[in-house]
Amino acid sequence: MAARNVVALVGGPDIQIPKGRLDGRVSAMSNVRPNLIDTSFTVDTMIQIFGSKGLSMEDIVILSGAHTIGSAHCSVFDDRFKIDSNGNLTFFDSTLGKDYALSLAKKCSQSASEVVMTDPKTPFYFDNQYYGLILARDFL
Repeated sequence: MAARNVVALVGGPDIQIPKGRLDGRVSAMSNVRPNLIDTSFTVDTMIQIFGSKGLSMEDIVILSGAHTIGSAHCSVFDDRFKIDSNGNLTFFDSTLGKDYALSLAKKCSQSASEVVMTDPKTPFYFDNQYYGLILARDFL
């Protein structure tokens, strides 16, 4: 519900959804982690996890677009690059653009708890910039 409300507040669709669970009466913390997608997952792993829930590749692409709003702590993604004391950047993930990775590395070198917007171009708007940023390799 919180995600739905935020999307509506930042200009996205205001979709009415039914409330309440129909699939059970018990919520267990142990069921949460195995059902979350992690930043270290490969596309194949995400396809397998989403597929086990009856979702397609198209669903993955659509759901991923929600990252057009939000933020992430550096500790979530700082294993993708390293900047040494001389300012030299080492890539561990070539999917990031070099300039973007360098700007992230500089910001994250301050603290792993530093926060970065997931969409650096239009972080407070629900739009389709996410997809352009992915193509430009300027997105987490």
